[in-house]
Formats: sequence, structure tokens, C-alpha cells
Amino acid sequence: MPRLTSGRSLLVVGVLAGLAWAAANTRVVAQSEAVPDFSSKMAGWVNINTDFLPVAGAPAPTSNDPAHPYVSNQDARRAGIQPTFRVADLRNPNLKPWAKEA
Repeated sequence: MPRLTSGRSLLVVGVLAGLAWAAANTRVVAQSEAVPDFSSKMAGWVNINTDFLPVAGAPAPTSNDPAHPYVSNQDARRAGIQPTFRVADLRNPNLKPWAKEA
């Protein structure tokens, strides 16, 4: 019969303890009612097209300044031009005075 050294015996004990913990943990999780049910389609997901529409009569969300169009790195590579940073339209009434100064 092969001899177990202290390092190997610790490894065997650790693996067995991990397997026992995993088996006990699965039973606890299966019995728990706190586990969310993800079986329905798109339950709890945010639909960007309908959930974040601007309120009627309110100012539009802050957008890019039309005088400084945004060019992404990808678009710049395709067109062979310099990419640009996003510049906010400071005329938007949603911006606070401290944000305009920054």
C-alpha cells in the first residue's frame, strides 16, 4: 500500500472537504426561496428603447455639441482621420452651472 506524505494527505483531505461542502451547499441553495427565478424570458431586464425615453415637455437629454462632432477610434481608422473626444452641448438646460464650468 502506498504511503501518503503529509502534503498529499492534506491535498486529499482538502479535496474531500471541498466536495462535501459543495454537496451540502447545493442542497441548501436548492431548498432556499431566496434564489431568483430566471425561467421567464427577459424578466427584470431593462429595455433601453422604451425604459429611457425622454419625458414629454421636458428638455432633451444632454448630447454632443453639433459644432464638435464625435469621431470614434473605429470610425477614425476607417476614414483615415483623427479621432475626437466627446464635447457636451453646454446650451442644454439640464446642465447645472457647476457642470458647465467644469
